[in-house]
Amino acid sequence: MTKADLAECVHQQHGSITKAQAADLVDLVLERMKDRLAKGEKVLVSNFGSFRVISARARRGRNPATGETIQIPSRDTLVFRPAPAFVSELNLETDDKAKKR
Repeated sequence: MTKADLAECVHQQHGSITKAQAADLVDLVLERMKDRLAKGEKVLVSNFGSFRVISARARRGRNPATGETIQIPSRDTLVFRPAPAFVSELNLETDDKAKKR
């Protein structure tokens, strides 16, 4: 799914706004999420999941081609944790698909 797909869904659900307004709305929501994450805050979307940034510490690694030991620098990474309600819904859909076979 792309941002354009999300904007199309918003436009179809709320026909009183144009496709351009729907695209602007999706962009605004995603920008606010990025801003909060960049500040180190957790972003929670109820019944969907939460996003947060974690810091991975520096560590030693090995180049698999040469066997040379290298230092891997620390970095920040984004983590998504799905909400229990979302996981349950996914599992129900999987069970329904299995029953239909």
